[in-house]
Amino acid sequence: MLLKKIRATILAMLVAALLVVLCISFTVTKDTAAKHFINDELTELTKNLTELDAIAEMYKNGTATQDIVKTAVEKCRLQYKRVEFYLAFYYPEFVKSHINGAPLMYLEVEGTNVNVLTPEGLQTLDELVYTTNTAEDKSEVFGLARKLLSNYLMLYNRLKEKQDPDFLEIEALRL
Repeated sequence: MLLKKIRATILAMLVAALLVVLCISFTVTKDTAAKHFINDELTELTKNLTELDAIAEMYKNGTATQDIVKTAVEKCRLQYKRVEFYLAFYYPEFVKSHINGAPLMYLEVEGTNVNVLTPEGLQTLDELVYTTNTAEDKSEVFGLARKLLSNYLMLYNRLKEKQDPDFLEIEALRL
């Protein structure tokens, strides 16, 4: 009789332990597929922009052709389009003025002061790379590529520090 009770208790404990293990294995972890996708794509954009910076420097020094720069800019543009929704969701003004800025000068008004800001970002690089091939343009391409990388890395590091709930990533994916 005592042996049956011990067996029943052990069996009940094993079933309870199995249920706990099953429940734990099916809980949602913080690292969702959306977070992995976004992190992978942001990291890939970092690699592409770093490569563009190096190619732009070689272009400025005369060791890379305009076609190589065009290919690097296009690669960055395509990769940027994969994460544009996410970057614009969190930092729309920064992205609009520093990462994907239109190639137009615009005004920044601070009280009674008006500053004319020069364009920067991927759209500006696109326009510059697909125009004439002068020595001045080579320096400007390098400067824009370096500034773009710097601005993006600042944004990238800020996003890496973000500890927002998963639902915001899902919301951004829906846009």
